[in-house]
Amino acid sequence: MFANTFLIDIDECEDIVQNTFLQLWESKLVFPKEIALKSYLYITVKNKCLNKIKHYKVKENYQLQNKKRKEDSVLMEEGIIIQESAKLLHEAITFLSPRKKEIIDLALKGLSNKTISERLSIKIDTVKSLKTKAYKFLKAYLEKRD
Repeated sequence: MFANTFLIDIDECEDIVQNTFLQLWESKLVFPKEIALKSYLYITVKNKCLNKIKHYKVKENYQLQNKKRKEDSVLMEEGIIIQESAKLLHEAITFLSPRKKEIIDLALKGLSNKTISERLSIKIDTVKSLKTKAYKFLKAYLEKRD
């Protein structure tokens, strides 16, 4: 019960107490009074429990650091993939006709088909048609690169 005031897991508490008695037995210590033996047992159990708690904290910190390293690694990999994808996309865009390239550049900036048609002074259907053809070319080009 004393060990259980420090640790939650009752099996772990029992192991610590049993280990303490085994350690006492193996060391063959002799105590002049019963109170000295009780003090030894309580202090030893307490210290073993505190050591277990320290071990848990070290283990938890290690797991948190390891998790952060993994997350950082994943983010770095994702960043590299995004950069490589953007590089390939821009490379593919250079092979488009000037008008298709202009439309795709504006679309990548987030402009709507209507805004692109107004800016380039062309019909919205022309924008849609050229954008569709450009996307088909880009898709084929990028699939060929895989």
